[in-house]
Amino acid sequence: MNTSTDHSDETSHGTARAARDISHAAAEAVESIAEPLGDLTSQQVEQDGGISGTVRKAVKEQTERLGQAAKNGAKNAYRAAKKAGERWEEAAQTTIRRTPITTVLAAIGVGIILGYILGHSHSHESRRGR
Repeated sequence: MNTSTDHSDETSHGTARAARDISHAAAEAVESIAEPLGDLTSQQVEQDGGISGTVRKAVKEQTERLGQAAKNGAKNAYRAAKKAGERWEEAAQTTIRRTPITTVLAAIGVGIILGYILGHSHSHESRRGR
C-alpha cells in the first residue's frame, strides 16, 4: 500500500468534489437569474423598477447561495487536506518508531548532502566576489 499516493488521491478527490459543488451552485444561480428575466413581459421591462427590482432580487439571492456553496466547498477541501496531513504525520511517526536507526541515518545523510551543496555554492559565490 502506497500511503503517499492514497493521501494525495484523497485530497484530490476532496478538492474536486468541492469544485463540482461550487460549479453546480454557480450553474443553478445563473439559471435562477435567467428564469425571472425570461418571465418578464415587455410591459414590465418598460416600467422603471420592473426589471431592476426583479433582477436585483434574483442576483442577490443567487449570490448568497453561490457564496455559501463556495464557503462549503472551501470547508470540505480544508477538511480533506487536514485529514490527509494527519494521516501523513501518523505514517511518518510509525515509520520513525519502527525504524529509528534508518531514519536517523537518512536524516544525517540528507544533512550532509545539503551541507555540501550549500557550502559548495557558498564557496563559488565568495570566489566570484573577489
